[in-house]
Parts: sequence; C-alpha cells; structure tokens
Amino acid sequence: MLNLLFIFFTDKVAIEGKVIQRAECRPNANDSYLKLKRLEMERSNKPKREVKQISTVVPTYRPVKDHSFNTYLKEILKEICIYNMKAPHRNMWELKPEYRHYKEQAGT
Repeated sequence: MLNLLFIFFTDKVAIEGKVIQRAECRPNANDSYLKLKRLEMERSNKPKREVKQISTVVPTYRPVKDHSFNTYLKEILKEICIYNMKAPHRNMWELKPEYRHYKEQAGT
C-alpha cells in the first residue's frame, strides 16, 4: 500500500510520499520481451573494439614540421660543436676550439 501525493507541473510529474508495503513487479515473459532481452545481452557481450585484417598498406604520415626542426638543429650543432661521449660531460655538446672566444681573466 502506498500513500502518495501527485504534484503535476507543466511537463513534469513529481511523486512524494512513503512506502508502506514492498511490491515486486515482473514483465510478461512473452516472445517480444525475451527477444528484447536477448538483443540487449548480445549488444553488451559484443567487444568494444574489433580487429580487422587489411590487405593494402595504410600510409602513415609524420608531421614534417616537428621532425625537420630537430634534424636542422643537429646539423648545425655538428658543424660548430663536438659531441662528448665520455665523462664528466657525457651526452653534451661543446664548442669547437675555433669558435671559443673566452675572455682571459686579468691576473693570469
């Protein structure tokens, strides 16, 4: 048994009250309902992603702008610098002797 108060607004219905007795409802187990449930279960069991076998080569393009800047920078560095592979300045670039113009300290 339910004690309910129905409030009708323009397009919405609101129900207010308290449940006094619990009721369980089941749909009719007819063919259309069973078909609907079977389709719902098939849809939920279907994988989200599928693997497709392709017969042709798919071209992949890399953005030229980003890669060209890195190659240009390395090319310039190779012209004016020496790449150190030994400690203590491992994996660092050092100016070639002809490009070094350090100021000599006064007093030495």
